[in-house]
Amino acid sequence: MLLNRNPRLRLKVTRAIRALEKDIRRLNATLARFEAMEKEYEEKAKKAAVAGRESMVKALANSIATIREHIKVVMFMKMCFESICARLKMIFELGNVMSDITPLRNIVKLVGPVVAKFMLQLEQSIDLVSETLDVLVDEMEGISSAVTPVELESEEAAKILEAINLSVGREAERALPELDLDLEEPVHHREKLRNRGEIP
Repeated sequence: MLLNRNPRLRLKVTRAIRALEKDIRRLNATLARFEAMEKEYEEKAKKAAVAGRESMVKALANSIATIREHIKVVMFMKMCFESICARLKMIFELGNVMSDITPLRNIVKLVGPVVAKFMLQLEQSIDLVSETLDVLVDEMEGISSAVTPVELESEEAAKILEAINLSVGREAERALPELDLDLEEPVHHREKLRNRGEIP
């Protein structure tokens, strides 16, 4: 129960969890705004269609498509942040950092570039989580090097290592949300909408 004996590490994990929870609320609010905007544009498009304003309908259709792409990206970030937060809470509640955190680090690596392109205000939390994970890994490696040999001592140990690595790989794949995203396009459209004053 290393975390319970290390107040500094426990505080770092707590801060990361709180930052993630705050960002999840922010992502939920952003998602709600985009969904409301989508409905508003759909209503405007219907009215424009009834009025025979074909150019307006096309423009609104383009905007709706862009908003839906934004929603996909926000949903992706939200899923990643929720997954990271849940795993950190498990580590915090169990007080044991010896559990495998490779899937968690993989999610951070995956969502980091998305945050950097689309929602920079969340980047500080990603950095905090990355730093926390680095400290956790250092603690784990310190314990491992102190209580177990670096080299495998038997064929059985080698088989166990191989089985663990395969299991970790599968878990990492399951942990990562599967969404087909074109990140460049939503970012460019977001800037256009912002310039027109349609999104904050």
